[in-house]
Amino acid sequence: MLPKKDTDAYKVACEHLSIAMKRRWADPEYKKNQIEKLAVARKKRVVHHDINIICLNCGKPLMLQYGRRHQKYCDQKCCKEYQRKDKNQLRECEFCGNTFIKNLSSKARFCSRDCANKSHIQIQMKKCENCGKGFVVTKCQNIKRFCSPKCYGESMLKKEEHFCKTCGKSFLTVPSRKEPIHCSRKCQLEETEQNKLRRVCLVCGNEFKISPKCLKERPYDFCSRECRYKSKCRNISKAWYGGVSYDDSPQYCEKFNAKFKERVRAFRGYMCFECGIPQNGTKLHVHHVHYDKKMCCNGSPRDVVPLCTSCHSKTNVNRDYWEDHFTERIYEHDPEGKCFFTKDEFSDWLSLNSGAIT
Repeated sequence: MLPKKDTDAYKVACEHLSIAMKRRWADPEYKKNQIEKLAVARKKRVVHHDINIICLNCGKPLMLQYGRRHQKYCDQKCCKEYQRKDKNQLRECEFCGNTFIKNLSSKARFCSRDCANKSHIQIQMKKCENCGKGFVVTKCQNIKRFCSPKCYGESMLKKEEHFCKTCGKSFLTVPSRKEPIHCSRKCQLEETEQNKLRRVCLVCGNEFKISPKCLKERPYDFCSRECRYKSKCRNISKAWYGGVSYDDSPQYCEKFNAKFKERVRAFRGYMCFECGIPQNGTKLHVHHVHYDKKMCCNGSPRDVVPLCTSCHSKTNVNRDYWEDHFTERIYEHDPEGKCFFTKDEFSDWLSLNSGAIT
C-alpha cells in the first residue's frame, strides 16, 4: 500500500517501484510474454467481418469491436440520421423563403440563426398620431404611437371635449383610452346614489340604501352593524327569550325559580336521581317529569327530579318511557309522591347541613 501523496515517503516508494519495473522488463522472457498478451488483446478488440454487414444509414461496411456483434450503425451520427428519416419535414424559412429539413418535434421557423436574428429587427412604417409624419419602428416597437417625445408631450396638452352623464355640462380632459363619463367626483357620487336600491332593516324597520354590486356578494338585511348584532339575540333568533335568561323566560311559571330548584336538589341530597352522581361544581338540572313547564301555577302534579347533564339530555327522546319511569321511582321512594322541601323544611335542613352544598 502506497503512502499519501505529496510526502517524502510517497516519492521514495515510487522510485523503488520504477527500479523494480525496469529490472522486470530487462528480462527477455518477461518482455516476450507481455508483448504476446498485448497482441491477443488487440485481436479481440477489433474483429473484421464480411462485406455483407453494412451500416443501415450510409451503407459502409462495419468494423465491429469485441462484444458489439449486434451493431447496426457505424457511429452515433448515422444512428440519429436513420432514426429521423421518417420524421423529417420540409419547411420554408419565414425570412428568406429557402426550404430546409427539420424534425416534426422541432419548432424551428428559420433556416439559420442569421435569418432568426434579422427577423427580430425587421422594420416597418407607422404614422405619428400627433404630427401625422411616418416613422420607422422595429417589430418589437410596434406599440409606439408617436415619432418623438416632443410629439408625445404636445398630444398630452391637447384636451378633448366631453359631456357629463349626470349634469350634462361639457368639460375638457386629456385624451385617454377610456372615455370619461363624469365632470367631477360630486357628479359621480350623485349617480351612484340614484342607482342605489331601497331596503328595510329587519330589526329597527328603518329604510336604507345599498348598491346593487353589494347585493351580489351577500344579502344586506340590516341598516348597521349594531342591528346585525341585535338580530342574533332578538326574536329573529331561536335563542331569544325577550331579553331574559332561559329559566326566567315566559314559557316557565313564575314560581319555578332558582330557590325552588335549590329545594328540589336538597330534597334528593344533591345527587342525580337517575345515575346517583353527586353535584360537583356545576349545578344539577331540574327535570319536569310530565314535561309541563307551567306545573307550579296551573295546579298539575309537581313531579320534578334533579338530573345531571348526561341523564337530562336522554329525556328529550322517548318521552313516554321516561315519564312512566320517573313516576314509578318517585312513588317508590315516597308513597305521597313528595319531590321537594317546603320553605320551612329547607331552612331547617340548611341549619343542620350548612356545608353540604357544593
